Amino acid sequence: MDNSYQENIEKTKKKNKRVKALVVGIGSIVALACIIVCIIVVKKYYSNINTVEFDNYELYQYFAGKKVEYTGKVTIQRENEITSIKNKDEEMELDIIPIYFQKIDNQVMFPVNMSIVYLNNKTQAYKINYFTKLENEVVNEEESTFVYYQDKKMYLGDSIIYDGNDLYLFPYSTTIIVDDVKYELAPLSYVIVDFNDTIEIYDKRNDKYIIIDDFKNNVMAYYKKYVINLSTDMIMYDNGNRILRKNIDKLELFNGN
Repeated sequence: MDNSYQENIEKTKKKNKRVKALVVGIGSIVALACIIVCIIVVKKYYSNINTVEFDNYELYQYFAGKKVEYTGKVTIQRENEITSIKNKDEEMELDIIPIYFQKIDNQVMFPVNMSIVYLNNKTQAYKINYFTKLENEVVNEEESTFVYYQDKKMYLGDSIIYDGNDLYLFPYSTTIIVDDVKYELAPLSYVIVDFNDTIEIYDKRNDKYIIIDDFKNNVMAYYKKYVINLSTDMIMYDNGNRILRKNIDKLELFNGN
């Protein structure tokens, strides 16, 4: 075998090595680019589900009877299990208190995860994620309430919304009795019952907040044929009581079924 032939073989081997290295290098770059794109997409996805922005909306909450309003551009963000709200004037952490819209009187939004507790079934309960909205509609005096989450609208039957501790929000008109005094609450109103301490009642229809710090008996809610003891966190049935679940994050996510 002459030297020129051997040299050609060596050149071919070197060329193949360079081509292989180039292919491997390009493959690595493409793989790295794909990883970066995936990271960006994932971060954008979680940013979208963890942040909501309202431009020129007027939002409000009540804290111990004090109405706090947010105007202009408002950003609500969820990070590390903490929900915060920010506008041009201030930034603050939010707790369980529902968020209302000043100019949209039939909607409410939740800053934290909540549970839907169906009243006609002793075991049926679901989780709804933070930033879920409820909307109540009245047609021919018939009330209907819907759950809005990520552009999906789902009908909500006879139920209550519960935070797992002290807050109850009512999707439908409900009567509350405190020491024989009746409070007729409109849909999307809520009650906070701190047993043996205070009762806070928000009447959505009249935008009225009531604080009761002197009461003797359990606080009871009445909706249709259903009775809920808000002091002991139980639904009262003719054939037994149902204790409400506290750990709502272990519940199945509500999907409208």
